[in-house]
Amino acid sequence: MVNRFKNDLQYIHVFIILFKQTDNRMASALWNMLNMFQSMFGPQFWRNAILEATHWSYSPYLTRIREEGGMTEAIWAEQFNKRLRKDFKFDFDLPVVFIDTFHNRKNAAEVEEFQQNMDILWQFAQSRLDSPFWCKDIQLALSDISNLTDKVKSLREENERKTREIESLSQTVGRYNETVQENIRQGNIAPPNPEPVSSCEGSFSTAEFILFIIGAFVLGILGTSFVLMWIMNLRRISEKEEDPSDTDEENEVKHEEELNENHI
Repeated sequence: MVNRFKNDLQYIHVFIILFKQTDNRMASALWNMLNMFQSMFGPQFWRNAILEATHWSYSPYLTRIREEGGMTEAIWAEQFNKRLRKDFKFDFDLPVVFIDTFHNRKNAAEVEEFQQNMDILWQFAQSRLDSPFWCKDIQLALSDISNLTDKVKSLREENERKTREIESLSQTVGRYNETVQENIRQGNIAPPNPEPVSSCEGSFSTAEFILFIIGAFVLGILGTSFVLMWIMNLRRISEKEEDPSDTDEENEVKHEEELNENHI
């Protein structure tokens, strides 16, 4: 599209953005398309754009159904222009035409409405003859939906690759199982023992283990107390053994006192 615009068309007078009558809301796919156009053409392209609602029948029956549903030309135009101004940041309303190519050519009212809207479209095109949109500055831009499409494609390819790997691993496991079963049948290896391994008979229960810990703790305290008492007794004995020097001095003092008394 970019190459076509740049090299062949070079400039564009009118961008006609078509919607069906039933397109009462801005669908995500439509929004992405318009966003791509703005990214590619720039915001100035809206000056050369006009909205067209197709299949907008002016038969009395369909007109009555639309009006009972609260939809008229004015409401439709207001809704779309309000959304476009908000999302794409321009400050004017785009002109709108309502054209039903399949109108009843035998119904004078439908023919008149068709002709009036075609005249509006033609006059808009004529008003842009002196101010076309030049395509030399068009840039190649990818829309959000294109990026998401590429991402989905990449994820799908990755998923297919993982699926193939899983299938290959499953086949390998199956071959290994067949080999093991064949060796068991031939007696090359013993079959696995399905019986669970019994627990040791001498193992402690939780309660017995707790009682053992408590008993060991009490015995440790008693043993420590006994050792401390033994050490304290040894210390007392050693102190008494050191006291005889003091006793000899007292005896000498007493002996001197006796000599003094005898002398007197």
